[in-house]
Amino acid sequence: MLAQEIFRLQPARVDSLILCDTYAGWKWSFPEDAVEKRRARCYRDAARPGDEVAAEWVPADFFVNASEELVAEMRDVVAEFHQLGFRLMTKVLADVDTSSVLPRVTVPTLLVWGDGDLRSPPGVAEQFHMAVPHSELHMIAGAGHVSNMEKPDEFNAIVRQFLSKA
Repeated sequence: MLAQEIFRLQPARVDSLILCDTYAGWKWSFPEDAVEKRRARCYRDAARPGDEVAAEWVPADFFVNASEELVAEMRDVVAEFHQLGFRLMTKVLADVDTSSVLPRVTVPTLLVWGDGDLRSPPGVAEQFHMAVPHSELHMIAGAGHVSNMEKPDEFNAIVRQFLSKA
């Protein structure tokens, strides 16, 4: 969402965009009841001990078939979420809608999604692809919400190919 906001504020400074497993805000991507359910879960979890949250969220919410090492690495990342930062991230994801920016994107845009992403499901990728003119969508088979970590070789090859054309 940060890249989308940078494009909105300074489109002349952006030569290309790569958007991965992301949102234009939850309210653009999901029905209102789903947004409120996510908001409530995140606000609840922001007040819980990080290791408990990590044990619940990882690997179920982030991966399809990650190695134990990758799961442990992501658990460490999630366990260190700062409570206030987690709440602010939730507020932004739930309340901000950047979808009006997407049709105005005129630069080459790569969309990369894991086909098993439960946080930002493939339907959201399709929404982006339909909204961003001339975007290029790549679905990574067997990857979840952090496709760059779960399938780094495939992810990097897709990005390299895109950048060689941009």
